[in-house]
Amino acid sequence: MSGDNELSRLVDCAREAAAAGHGGKAGVYQRYCRELGWLKPDGSANVQRLLRALGAAGLCPRRARRSDAGAHTLAAPEAEAIVRWQRENARGKGGCRPLVSLKNAVDTLRSNGIIRAEYLDADSGELRPLSYSAIAAAIRAYGLDAKTLAIPAPAMRMRVLHANHVWQVDASLCVLYYLPASGGLQVMNERDYNDNKPKNIKRIENERVTRYVVVDVASGCIYVEYVFGGESGANLTQVFINAMQQRRNEFWGVPKRVYCDAGSANTGAVFKGLCQALGIDLQWHMPGNARATGAVEKAQDIVERNFESMLAARPVYNLADLNRAAALWRVKFNATAVHTRHGGARLAAWAKHVAGYLTAPPGVDVCRAVAHTKPLERTVTQDLTINFDGKEWNAKALPGVYHTQKVQIVKNPWSEDSIRIVRQAADGRMEYFECPLIRLDTLGYPVDSAIMGEQFKRHARTGPELTLERLAKQTAADQAMAPTLPAARGSLPPEGALPALGRPGGRQAQAPGGKRAKPVPFGGKVDPFKPLADAYMPEQLPRRPDAVHPLGELLTAYGGGLVAPPAVHVVLTLPEAVRAIKERLGEAAPVDLYSQVKAAWPAGGVPQEWAQAWAAPLPATGTHGAPAPLRRVK
Repeated sequence: MSGDNELSRLVDCAREAAAAGHGGKAGVYQRYCRELGWLKPDGSANVQRLLRALGAAGLCPRRARRSDAGAHTLAAPEAEAIVRWQRENARGKGGCRPLVSLKNAVDTLRSNGIIRAEYLDADSGELRPLSYSAIAAAIRAYGLDAKTLAIPAPAMRMRVLHANHVWQVDASLCVLYYLPASGGLQVMNERDYNDNKPKNIKRIENERVTRYVVVDVASGCIYVEYVFGGESGANLTQVFINAMQQRRNEFWGVPKRVYCDAGSANTGAVFKGLCQALGIDLQWHMPGNARATGAVEKAQDIVERNFESMLAARPVYNLADLNRAAALWRVKFNATAVHTRHGGARLAAWAKHVAGYLTAPPGVDVCRAVAHTKPLERTVTQDLTINFDGKEWNAKALPGVYHTQKVQIVKNPWSEDSIRIVRQAADGRMEYFECPLIRLDTLGYPVDSAIMGEQFKRHARTGPELTLERLAKQTAADQAMAPTLPAARGSLPPEGALPALGRPGGRQAQAPGGKRAKPVPFGGKVDPFKPLADAYMPEQLPRRPDAVHPLGELLTAYGGGLVAPPAVHVVLTLPEAVRAIKERLGEAAPVDLYSQVKAAWPAGGVPQEWAQAWAAPLPATGTHGAPAPLRRVK
């Protein structure tokens, strides 16, 4: 039967099946199968073939969507509990390989009363458990299925400013090929070299080829080089130095920043030393965030698919041949391949946007030397110079430099007339400061130094000097607001309080000899006795004596006891009493003190207790606040 007749008969079959209604379609399908000759080997009608033909022709009616499609009765907390149980009993990062099936998880949580997972049957009015398929559909509806939860977090796009602004570097093991000692490129057979056969991999470990790729993020230019020995700091440094050197029809120069993963080779001392010496900002992304270096990861894929795929048709026999072939490929690729981001050739975009930012690197030997050189510690002299390599270097370029300061220095890869001070900034990045060589005359003096008696020069204020000036300004401000010192002397302030001070801004009291008194620290706002008053002193309970005095034991043995010694009354003469009172009162003693004491004790013989009580501070009871006149106490 021709195609047109077959299609017309299919149209008639679809029309008659739709008219037959429910239950009458089977007979129509069997009749048309016999008419079209679509029979099974046993002679029965091949209805499945007919239905496929109807579907391909677009003649099968669509099944009506259920009225309750997409509806579920599983509560969201129960769905989360099921998923959490599966993920917490899983292997792999983030629970990517669950060990508990949905059925076991539901049964376990139901038996423990964590979830109920049931619905109300409208016909019978009873609660029935949800089926596992209904629970799985509800979990998908809530977005809790494993596929949805495995979606990575959205990425934030970042940009670079110009060519040679950011380079990315990455190493990858060539899993398809290796170069044996016998020569010739060999393909690694997955049956012989896999994780389950570590002995075979160990046998060719030193023959496997590691691919290093360096990418200029702005333009997308690719540099690829192959090495032996796996990923190491020495191999990374060698490849990176070669990538910076000037080559014909390729990108080159010293980048401002290098971004890579936090592998041991990338964070090693050799590569860090090279970046520090050349002033390159070295940064690493967080572990497990490979898309942060997506430019170089994509470049690895481009090299593997576009270049390494050609090696099977034209094998190479040593590492030099492999790198020569890679150089030919990358030159043509960078010059002709169009980058989808900026819509132009990679090398053309680099040449257009590198103007003003192209820094020529030192030679290969110099780069290797500075990569293996650690910063040296030196002390700044009193002339603000650094002694290094038998010469003096000017350290004034370092902000806040001062005498006896310890600094880390490295050689300048681009010049022999200066060294560099390297310092870590507050944000963790490295800062570099050029220290030029100090030129000396024939007498050994710096040629730019001041001539004695004719010129005057001074260094810029150092950090300690600026700090002292700032503290002096604060002290002067406090002195301007300092209170007047109290005129009375010879007594301590009352307990828990400062002495009575004058109003702020008053004139300072004069010290002995006519000198100005020292200003009150912090303007008198600080009470030095307050910590003593605020200190907590625990009360000590009285203790019984550990031993009895021998004299007490002796008196007790003779039937006596300890007797308090009689009180001794001291009597003073008039001059002695006046002298004792003056010692107590100081300058506050009245001028007619002798007359008052003699009036109180005309015959002399002044008791010591009376003199001490009179010299003690008493409330004023005289006129205008003056002390009351002395009178004899009988």
